[in-house]
Amino acid sequence: MQNDKWVVRLVKSRTMTMRLAEYIRDNQISTEQVAGETGILEEKLKTDTDSILNATEFLELCAYLSVKPEELK
Repeated sequence: MQNDKWVVRLVKSRTMTMRLAEYIRDNQISTEQVAGETGILEEKLKTDTDSILNATEFLELCAYLSVKPEELK
């Protein structure tokens, strides 16, 4: 049961990472610039990544992009 909760959290984190990466891509925002200004690895900002944003990075990106987290559901 504990493993199931971990898997669900991992899938949700990956989904939210991908939604932010898609937002960045779709709005033609430079991943290099975002990475430079936020300190978040550029790799995590691309749609073809296997990396996952942690909660702090996710919220920092939302603030940087002026996107409410709930808009990414």
